[in-house]
Amino acid sequence: MSDPSQGQMSQEGPSWLSFFASTRLTLIIIGVLILLSLIGALVPQQGILEESGIFEWKQEHPTVTPVLSKLGLFATFHSPLFLISLAILFLNTLSCTYQSIIKDGLFSGNEPSIRLRRLGFLILHISILVCMAGGFVSAAFRMSGLIILTEGQTFKDQYQNYSKLIEGPFRKEQHDKFEVELIDAQFEAPTDWWAGRKHSSIRLSTNETDPFIAEIEFNQPFRFKKITFTVQEISFSPEISITSRNPQIPPFNGFIALKVWGVNKDREHRDFLPLPHSDQRLMLNLFPSHSISNGVAIKTSETVENPALTVHLESSDGIQTPKQLIEPGKRVEVDDLNIHFGELRYWASFLVVQDPGYPIVCISFWMAIIALVLRYTPDILDWIKEARNDGKG
Repeated sequence: MSDPSQGQMSQEGPSWLSFFASTRLTLIIIGVLILLSLIGALVPQQGILEESGIFEWKQEHPTVTPVLSKLGLFATFHSPLFLISLAILFLNTLSCTYQSIIKDGLFSGNEPSIRLRRLGFLILHISILVCMAGGFVSAAFRMSGLIILTEGQTFKDQYQNYSKLIEGPFRKEQHDKFEVELIDAQFEAPTDWWAGRKHSSIRLSTNETDPFIAEIEFNQPFRFKKITFTVQEISFSPEISITSRNPQIPPFNGFIALKVWGVNKDREHRDFLPLPHSDQRLMLNLFPSHSISNGVAIKTSETVENPALTVHLESSDGIQTPKQLIEPGKRVEVDDLNIHFGELRYWASFLVVQDPGYPIVCISFWMAIIALVLRYTPDILDWIKEARNDGKG
């Protein structure tokens, strides 16, 4: 006579399978992933925030910084803890699916509709597993960087040249794959009823290919050698030259990519330039087109028709000098500084991504759609049959 417990064990599988399929493990892993998501939302993340901002946060939180750094939580979704949790959740889901197949029998039952429903159930769970695998590959091998270029400027694919960069811990590919030059950038300002238009032309080249021109529209990424270029933002970059009577402040000449603040009619193009060996910074605010009302400059449109730049100095204690207006080709004196406004160009930022997990996630999406069709097709057919029978009655 056979032992019932042995039959139950063979039905449920070995003990290690029961461990990975346990509900308790599911709850623990989901709790860990929720905790990591909260940390990723509250702690500044590499690739999202500039390194200077992360450095300032670390200086302000010296107690938790060593722990977060050792755990890799300044890149939470690429950290070993996140990857391990995702791998355990994958095994947990796989074990639960396998146990359900053993207990219920995948194709048990005589009716084709029952077998079709269970086939849909199986494919749906496989799609979830494929999605997890794609997420793991993305977190482990993905590269995502931000580059900012002024028209005419060239960018070389080197680690230190990116404004922001995050790479998966298992990514072994070297940089120096391409060189990109921003030829032209244009944008039409958004309005209350229109999202606007952003467009850029870039010249791409590698050691293996001749240079070629690529046109990139906003929300229409351009793919090149498994790397995707996506336009993020376009704004203005004035050329500023600064000389000072103070010998400690060296001369400066270059284009400053002004940040965009606000939306639609409230858009502002402004930034600041820290002055070396000084507690002051030069504040810049550009008006693409302006008029003067009661001695104050007012922006009239986002179209470059009558541009002007207001400049003033701000000290570390908040004291500001009066704002002065400069038009292209003109100079102004601000305390000891002689400031010249030269050309006005556009700058554009691009998100540069290489993500081997993205196709896997797309496959899982289509698998899920197929699974849902298989699962609910018998129900729809039964509903149609009942409706026809009711109509005859």
